[in-house]
Amino acid sequence: RGDQSHWTMEARYARDLTRALHAEVHARYLSNRFNGAASGFNGTVADAGLDLRWDGWKKQSWLFAASYGDGEIESARSTRPPPPGAPPGPPITLTLKDRSRESFGVTLQDSIDLTQKLAVTAGARFDRLTDTDERITPRLALVWRVNENHILKLQYAEGFRAPTFFELYSNGARNPNLGFEVNGTTELSYVYRRATTVGRATLFTSKIRDMIFVGPGNVFDNTHQARAYGAELEVEQQFGPSLKLQANASWVDSETDRNATATSIAPSPLARLLGNLSVLYRADARTLIAGRWNHVGSRNAATGDNKGFDPVDLTVTRNDLFIPGLQLRAGIKNVFDADIRYFLENASTTEALTYPGRTYFAQLSWRP
Repeated sequence: RGDQSHWTMEARYARDLTRALHAEVHARYLSNRFNGAASGFNGTVADAGLDLRWDGWKKQSWLFAASYGDGEIESARSTRPPPPGAPPGPPITLTLKDRSRESFGVTLQDSIDLTQKLAVTAGARFDRLTDTDERITPRLALVWRVNENHILKLQYAEGFRAPTFFELYSNGARNPNLGFEVNGTTELSYVYRRATTVGRATLFTSKIRDMIFVGPGNVFDNTHQARAYGAELEVEQQFGPSLKLQANASWVDSETDRNATATSIAPSPLARLLGNLSVLYRADARTLIAGRWNHVGSRNAATGDNKGFDPVDLTVTRNDLFIPGLQLRAGIKNVFDADIRYFLENASTTEALTYPGRTYFAQLSWRP
């Protein structure tokens, strides 16, 4: 429990500089403040970027993007118990003051139609963080348009996560040996398209290396790993002008060794089977009614309660309420009050987190 406040300002502007060159600039400022019994935070983030897309060459499109960010922590604190195996004692409190991180990123990507049916996209992003390191992140994709209804796609892409401030300064001083956590993913997808129907089937494998996780003495390191492989099915079906159905289901097998007591990679406490079913009904030109069922299968967690859950949400959206641009969204989350539990892996245990039951919400917004 605690009090908190968050606010943000964001601006975007886009225009075509020439018939072949499109540009977009964006800037954002975010302020966060939180004060609770076990932790507190007061800091800001400012970032800006430029995106350029050039289509001056036939059957080819270039993308260039550059971004800059500045994160500032005025003060932060985190209280945690002693590390596993240590004798009982008072909680350990980590306090940070006047810490900052500057980030700079550049992306270059080229999409080429080699033939009428075969296209390739290749790109790379360079990132530099002043308190961590720098790296190049690649992406390569091949698309084969078999005909107007069938598409095959093969892609390899990487992503990364930089350590948070609390991970980087877990013992009070900056850890010079802590670097990026990297995720490499390979996907093979089949897409079927018709005027009112879209179907997708995907096989994927993902491996996280240099995983950031707490080690001996509450110091974070990059010595852990995880891997996953699975399949996903998706379908979108339009039934006339008013009714649309969206559904997806996925199966995944995942393993990790990030639990500090594990001696080798072992099954993770994630659900193997996930599913969603959404129904969208447009009652009239200004009113949309949406229902969503979410299925999470049983998990493999050492908590004694591994059952899944099946929440249902209902939402009604009314546009141009009384005046143009005024929108009202209202609904019920978890209509049938399902018992929703998520699992959090700590250094030596897996903790079950229980989420609120049935809740009601209303949102009023205006866009001129």
